Amino acid sequence: MSPGPARFVRQLLLGLLAAAATIVTLQSWRDFTVRPDDLVDPALVAAAALLATGTALRLLPLPAVVVAALQLVVAGLLVVVLVGGSFPSPGAAEETVDRIRAALEVAQVQPPPVPLDGGGIRALLVVGAVLFLWIADTVAATFRTGPALGLPLLAAFSLPVTILRTGAPWWVFAVAALLYVAVLALHEADDLGRWGRRVVARRPGGPDGAADTLPGPPVAGTAVAVTAVGLALVAPLAVPVLDLGLLDRAGLRGGAGSAVVLRDPAADLQGDLTRGDDVELLAITTDDPGAAPPSYLRIGGLNEFDVDEQQWRPGGGDERALDEARLQLPEGARNGDPRVTWNIRATDAFSSSWLPTPTNLTDIYADSGWRYRPAGDDFTRDDGRTTAGQSWETTEVLPSFTRQDLDAAGQDYPARLAPFLEAPGVDPRIAELAASIVAGATTPADQAAELQAFFRDRDEFRYDLQVSSSSDDSLTEFLFDTRAGYCQHFASAMAVMARELGIPARVAVGFLTPELIAPGRWELSAHDLHAWPELYFPGIGWVRYEPTPGQRASATPGYSAPDPSGPGATSGTDRPTPTSRPTTNAPTSGPTSAPPSSTAPADGDQGAADGRGGADGFRPAVVLSVVGATVGVLGLLVLLLAPRRIRERQRRRRRALGVEGAWDELRATLIDHRVPWPPHRSPADTARTLVEDWETERAERAEAGTPAGIDGTALAPLERLVTRLELARYAPPAAGPGADADEAWSDAQAVADARTAGRGGARRARWLPASVVVDSRERRRTGDAGLGPDGHATTAPAVDGGSDEEELARR
Repeated sequence: MSPGPARFVRQLLLGLLAAAATIVTLQSWRDFTVRPDDLVDPALVAAAALLATGTALRLLPLPAVVVAALQLVVAGLLVVVLVGGSFPSPGAAEETVDRIRAALEVAQVQPPPVPLDGGGIRALLVVGAVLFLWIADTVAATFRTGPALGLPLLAAFSLPVTILRTGAPWWVFAVAALLYVAVLALHEADDLGRWGRRVVARRPGGPDGAADTLPGPPVAGTAVAVTAVGLALVAPLAVPVLDLGLLDRAGLRGGAGSAVVLRDPAADLQGDLTRGDDVELLAITTDDPGAAPPSYLRIGGLNEFDVDEQQWRPGGGDERALDEARLQLPEGARNGDPRVTWNIRATDAFSSSWLPTPTNLTDIYADSGWRYRPAGDDFTRDDGRTTAGQSWETTEVLPSFTRQDLDAAGQDYPARLAPFLEAPGVDPRIAELAASIVAGATTPADQAAELQAFFRDRDEFRYDLQVSSSSDDSLTEFLFDTRAGYCQHFASAMAVMARELGIPARVAVGFLTPELIAPGRWELSAHDLHAWPELYFPGIGWVRYEPTPGQRASATPGYSAPDPSGPGATSGTDRPTPTSRPTTNAPTSGPTSAPPSSTAPADGDQGAADGRGGADGFRPAVVLSVVGATVGVLGLLVLLLAPRRIRERQRRRRRALGVEGAWDELRATLIDHRVPWPPHRSPADTARTLVEDWETERAERAEAGTPAGIDGTALAPLERLVTRLELARYAPPAAGPGADADEAWSDAQAVADARTAGRGGARRARWLPASVVVDSRERRRTGDAGLGPDGHATTAPAVDGGSDEEELARR
């Protein structure tokens, strides 16, 4: 059975509070994923859609079980839209199931935080959010069992405690608890009112100036609720507890353990390269089916050369918290350059305090313990945690430039790059060797290309992981004696020589191109660890070079060929080979066009095309538009149907009240047609005022002459109705209303028809009945459900215009 107006409003408020409490509670899931903020929009969309459809369904005369079942269907459609990213259809449903199944597999093998998209758990979290929102709306608003709302909220809170062994932030618990208390207060308003004293207020204008008792806030009850929430927050601090958990996160990191440990990128690199066994370290996925392999993933940047230790080190400089390191568009990148989003997961075998990321980042989502180091464009931490078992997500822009752009960059280096030109204490012969190699080169780009070609000459150098140094100056020994080494030797030597030539340089440590496992999925292992130099060009930024011979790195970037017209040079077009996407089979010989799906729009549209979700992922603009339009249509239907439905229910209830109901219905009908109804009057005085207003209106509407009075046949039903109402109030028949009720309703209908004839506004009165608002406002003002809609009690009305006996005498 459909609810009355007061119950309907209460159900709506219960639904709003329950949805708000659930959304706040879902914030306790933030540690499950590297991008928790991206779950807020789907949760808000689902909450709005479920509340709107639930409100519309609860207006209909349907059993609560049917409403809950229909709401479950709506929840299923929401899952298809939010997870499948398209309109509900058999194909979309199948895609949704596949994504949920994939998310379950990811959740079983990856410890949190896990990426959302591209092999992440977004589908699982969205399904959970929709399910909890449906339960909350059904429990609190449909079945109106407010106290039971605590069970789903407790279940949602328990998930991170059980799996992550971390509780929700205090503010999440506090806000959710207060919203839950508000649900209880609304649901049990009468019982809560007994917790404390009621507020007594005098309403001016009441009969005889009597004081009216208005229901005030449950003062003591509110104090109890706030105190309970405060104790729930403070008490655990003083209670000793055992450090137990159902699932130990440390247990998830068994297996290989720390097969590859990386604390100092330079010092640990050789040991990891020569350890013998190949070990899987990173898994990389993307939703962009046309993305090139994510080659040259950076672990750290080394910007200081220690001549005593003959080693490159991470230099000093400021560090920033991860949430302060949302990166700007990299220097040299253009708004139209393609972007791609990578989801990266480290295995338990890779324990690094440095976070591997692609070059030229525009965004990153990872554990908040990581800190950004601008000097090396890298991310590190010193709190004891490592990459082992972690997942993170990055968005990379692929800047495009030509060899001509490098030649035209010049040497106007910013002052902040002065430390990148220092090479104190190195053997003077290194500067002489560098000058002889680049003799004839006219630009820093030409010089860099000549240096790279020098090291890659197999007649001059060979790649050897087993080489060892017999002197304290390994760099000089490498350049002038052994001419053999591994990637770190080649990268270090080229960076030092570039500095000696006046070109800012540093060394980067990371990975080569990964192995393709499946479309959109790659794998990096210990044998892919690598080092290379990066040189700076004004207006373009840091540019990668590859001096390590082809036995290790078979390709060089297209812009780095010694002769611009040679086989490896770019063609000079506007879209040459991206700096971070060289192939590994042959030198790049021309521009590489990015797939359309990864092309980025202008800055203002970056979020829509930064690769998140890909072609098959969650499209916020599309989904929000579809769901927003649906919610808007449903909301409009509710606004159109609610007043009429409420008015019809009022009419049915009044029918059961006999003569009193007929009188109230006459009042409501006249108010709906905008006919004034005098408040706080006796029935006779009300009838007299109605007749006077009627005569005045007829006079104003007369076109000419003296208007005729009201036809007596129209006044007779009003007189009979007033007489029956007075007799029913002061001399009610013992047998009940009987036939008088039917006759009273006939008279009330006749008066209403006669009074509203010719006034117009019948459609407005039907769809926008003003009496619904007036009655609701009157009930709030009086604060007493026992009063009738005109402010009189149904048994002994208060009279402002004289007693009914006096009115009868006057009549």
